[in-house]
Amino acid sequence: MGQKYTLFKASLEGLDDKPRWYTIITAYNYEQKVTNDLKKLAASPEFKDLVVDAFSGSKITEELYTVKSGEIKVKNNTDKVFMNYVFVKSTMDAKMWNTLMNITGVSGILCVAGRPVYTDDNKIEETRAMLSPILITKEQYLEFKNDLIKKGVKVLNNTKLDKRFEILDGVSNEK
Repeated sequence: MGQKYTLFKASLEGLDDKPRWYTIITAYNYEQKVTNDLKKLAASPEFKDLVVDAFSGSKITEELYTVKSGEIKVKNNTDKVFMNYVFVKSTMDAKMWNTLMNITGVSGILCVAGRPVYTDDNKIEETRAMLSPILITKEQYLEFKNDLIKKGVKVLNNTKLDKRFEILDGVSNEK
């Protein structure tokens, strides 16, 4: 590996030592790789106090399908809700800035007037909720789907509608 260079200097003065959520801009299709690299970084002794958490702006869902032999297979689908973005909770100092900027696939860190901008914890929780599937029972799902059909919406199996929900097997609506 070659020597790493500082690609862009940001004004890091006045940022507090408290870990904050920063938005990293990635190259096309590098969201998951950057997220995995950040999680490895968080596990390393040198950065365990600097990187707290990281997640990509992609929603990963599983789709079950049956092949001709009758075997059931699982296919992972990625819906890019926040394409080319990764969110990282870390402290921001010169060491962390240079480390983040030198991760393969990182294009930049969201800045305003040369200063990194952090996002409030509440907005990050809203973002995470948006990326999580909606948990419902099978009965609730079928009722929702039937209501759409009654309204004249053509609903096919294995559509985007099915990917919005995570069906809780073995859970009943009855009390």
